[in-house]
Amino acid sequence: MALDTYEALKTAIADHLDRDDLTGAIPDFIRLAESRHRRDFRLREMITRETLTVNARQIALPTGCLQPIGLRLMTNPVTVLRPVSYDRMAALYEQTSGKPKHYTISNDIEFDHVPDQTYTAEILFYKQETALSDTNA
Repeated sequence: MALDTYEALKTAIADHLDRDDLTGAIPDFIRLAESRHRRDFRLREMITRETLTVNARQIALPTGCLQPIGLRLMTNPVTVLRPVSYDRMAALYEQTSGKPKHYTISNDIEFDHVPDQTYTAEILFYKQETALSDTNA
């Protein structure tokens, strides 16, 4: 049996369980497995690149960002931003405006400076796949 659709996956799991009382829990089993995979696995096929607008000290992470790989400002020459820990960012924090040199990730992307202009940036990151469901087979 090919596991090429959500329905086929649910059927295969039901066949392996060989229990009728767990059929309703199969979507939960799939969601739990997907959650674990998002946490534990990073595959080359998950890597994506997106353009960001850097115009504030903090900007939103791209949708589906699991883990950033790198961030750079598309200046001439290109400025590669250095990732730092949240604690290190507190030490680097400057209230003056300027071209960012460092960033940290929490619920968003935070820079060491308020940008002195609007920059175009490029982020390379691991992107989570859309979860399987009846509407995303």
